Amino acid sequence: MPKPNSPWPYRSATKSCRPTRNVSRHLWSSAGASSALNRYTEVISTGQAGMRVAFDARISEVMGESYYFLGQMENCLKSLQKYVEVSGDSGDRGPTAYFFMGEAYLRLKKYSHADMAYSTAVLKEPSMPRWWFRLGNACEASGDWKRALDAYNKALALSPALPEAVSAQARVKAQAAP
Repeated sequence: MPKPNSPWPYRSATKSCRPTRNVSRHLWSSAGASSALNRYTEVISTGQAGMRVAFDARISEVMGESYYFLGQMENCLKSLQKYVEVSGDSGDRGPTAYFFMGEAYLRLKKYSHADMAYSTAVLKEPSMPRWWFRLGNACEASGDWKRALDAYNKALALSPALPEAVSAQARVKAQAAP
């Protein structure tokens, strides 16, 4: 059994997959599986090995999420921004990448950046109540009470029992009144 954080998925991929595109696909699958198992350090080392072979936007996105869960917000943002830059609107993980950018910016207390990232995430994927709630958090943190209330209302329209959104809505209602 390989040690955690070893580059064994990379070695395995390079031996069994040709050409380079298949190596990237294998590494992306391996990184995604490790991410699902909360093995974020392994995702990063596997992803870095893959990026030395060839850039793959999917690996960059998975690494961005892993950096987020490891508390490395600057690296998270770099990886996710690179994913979005390369994938454009064609990347299937675009909405999730924007959501995690919003999360990173919120942790860094860059509320207007968080607002923009969350707004893009919900524009691309409007059916995610938690994302609307987090957009509301960013708007509330920047003092934009009306937009915060609108975002909380959308979160509750999608998930009426979302307890955080219920209490947030009540909290900002008085602030948003003209």
